[in-house]
Order: sequence, then structure tokens, then C-alpha cells
Amino acid sequence: MTQLMELLYKYTREYGIYKQLNHQEHADAEAMEERNLNSLKESLSVRQLAVLERFQDAAGERQSIELEAMFRAAFALARELS
Repeated sequence: MTQLMELLYKYTREYGIYKQLNHQEHADAEAMEERNLNSLKESLSVRQLAVLERFQDAAGERQSIELEAMFRAAFALARELS
């Protein structure tokens, strides 16, 4: 990404995305995720918890890559439309 795109992406990721969220739906989904994760963690062994943590790290990395790709696609579309 160019420096401008990087700056816009960081701003969008840190501030802009939250303006677009339905805050109640997001809070509800986050609470359900937290409850389910806690329940899952209580039932796992130490070894299984380590696997779960590695899985969460990989899923977080994948999500980050997908968000950046989505931003790039939206940026390219905006440029085409202008």
C-alpha cells in the first residue's frame, strides 16, 4: 500500500469502522462470543487451551488480512467512481 492508503487504512480500522457498526448488535455478538469462549476454555485441558490460543492467533491474522483486502477493494472502487 502507498503511505496515503496505509494512513487511511489505519484511521478506518481504528475509528471509521465503529461509526458503521450497529453498536447493540455488536455488543450482543461480542457478549455471546465471550460466554461461549469462556465455556469452551473451562472444558479444555492445558494442551487443548494452547491449541485454541494458536487457533485464535491464526484466525485473528486471517481476519486482519481480510479487512485490509476489503479496504483496498473499497478504496479502488472509490477511485474508479470518482
